[in-house]
Amino acid sequence: MAKPLTVSELSKYISNVMKRDPILSNFYLEGEVSNFKKSNGHVYFSLKDKEAMIRCIIFRNMDLSKECSIYDGLNIIIKGSIITYAGGSYYQVLVKKIELSGEGDIYKQYEILKNKLFEEGLFREEHKKPLPKFPQSIGVVTSSTGAAVRDIITTLKRRYPICNIVLYPAIVQGENAAADIIRGLEFLDRREDIDMIIFGRGGGSFEDLNAFNNENLLRIVYQMKTPTISAVGHEIDNMLSDYVADVRAATPTAAAEIASPNIKDILSKFEAASNRMNQRIKTLFKGEFRNLDYYAKEIEFYNPLMRVKDCERELAEKKADLEKSLHQLLKFQKQNLEYKKELLTRNFPLDRIELENEKIEERKDRLNDLLLNCLKWEGLSLDNKLEKMTLINPKNILNKGYARVYKKNELVQSSLEVNANDRIKILMADGILYSQIEKKETFNG
Repeated sequence: MAKPLTVSELSKYISNVMKRDPILSNFYLEGEVSNFKKSNGHVYFSLKDKEAMIRCIIFRNMDLSKECSIYDGLNIIIKGSIITYAGGSYYQVLVKKIELSGEGDIYKQYEILKNKLFEEGLFREEHKKPLPKFPQSIGVVTSSTGAAVRDIITTLKRRYPICNIVLYPAIVQGENAAADIIRGLEFLDRREDIDMIIFGRGGGSFEDLNAFNNENLLRIVYQMKTPTISAVGHEIDNMLSDYVADVRAATPTAAAEIASPNIKDILSKFEAASNRMNQRIKTLFKGEFRNLDYYAKEIEFYNPLMRVKDCERELAEKKADLEKSLHQLLKFQKQNLEYKKELLTRNFPLDRIELENEKIEERKDRLNDLLLNCLKWEGLSLDNKLEKMTLINPKNILNKGYARVYKKNELVQSSLEVNANDRIKILMADGILYSQIEKKETFNG
C-alpha cells in the first residue's frame, strides 16, 4: 500500500495543480454579484449564474480592494485565478480586475417593480397606519426555526411581557415563500384580536430575501387593515416590503422594539404620576388642617360659655330695667291716684267723683293693657334669648355626641397636651368617664 498523504499535503498538491493549470491560473469570468461584504479590509462576494455560484476574494493589500464599489445584483466580468484555502479545503477566485457588464436580472426586476409601485402610490406616507401605543396582541409571520423569531419573542417578552404573541410559521425563502407569507398575513389580518403584525426574516443574500419583493405580497400588505412592520434582513437590506409596510424596521429585534413599549418606562411613569397625586393629596390635607386649626381658634375666641354668660348678664340687666320701670310706673300711678283722691275728698262733688271714677277705670284698663303688652313683649324677648342660649349651650353640644376632655381639671385642647398613661376625665352629656391614655397618634397637618 502506498504511503497515505496528510490533509495538508493533499491541499498543497491541489493548490499547485491549479496554479500550474494555464486556464485556472488566469481567466475571465462573468456573473452576477451576490453576498457582497467587506471585513478587515478584505472584500468578499460570490459570482453566480442560473445554475452555479463561486466565491471570490480581494485581499486588503491589493489596490483593487480600496477601489471596489460593486453591489449585489450587479453583473460584472472579473479577471482572476483559482486559489485554495487550506484551512477549509475549498477553492475561490482571487480577483485581480473588475469590469462592469450590466445589472443582474433580479435587481432589474426589483427596480422596475419599485418604480411601478411608487407611481401607483403604494409608498405614500399618508396611507400608512399608525401603530397602537399599547398593543394587546401582536401577530408575527416568519420562520418558526430561524433566529428572527427568537429575537422577536425574546425582545417582546423582555420589554412588554403582558402582550400576547401569535406566531404564524411561514416559509421565508424560495419559490413558495411569498404565497406562504401572504397566507399568514391574511390569516392574522382577519383576526379581530390582533393589534399589529410583524413580518420578515433574518439576514441573507439579495436572492434569499427576494420573496419580500413579490408584487402580490406587496399589494396584500398595502390593503391590510391591521398596521404592519416589515423587518427583513439587516439594516443595509431594503426590500420593497419595507416601503409598502406602515413601518420599516432595520432588523427583527428592532421591529419588536418599535412594536412594544418598554414596561419599565410605563411603570416609571405610573410611579411618577402616583407620587404627584400623593403630593397633591398631602398638600390638600395640609390646607384642610390649616383651616381646621383656624376654625378651632375661632371657636376658642368665640367661646360659647362666654356667649351664654353675656346673654345671662344682658337678660339680668333687662329684667332689672323692666322691674325698675314697672315700679316707677306703679309708683307714679299710685301718686296720681292719691292726688286725685285728695282732690275728690276736698271737693266731693258726686258727678266729678263718678266721672273721675270712670276715668280711673279707663286708665286702669289702659294701664293693665300696657302692662300686659310690656310683659308680653318682654316675655317674647326673654324666650328669644333663652332659645339662643339653648342653641349655644355646651350641654346641648354634648348631647350631639361631642365630649370635653380634662386633665387635672384643665381642658385638653390638643393631643400634644397628654401622654401615654395619663389619666383623663371625659365630660359627656349624661355623665363623666374616667380613663387612662394607652396610646396616642398625632396628626401632622
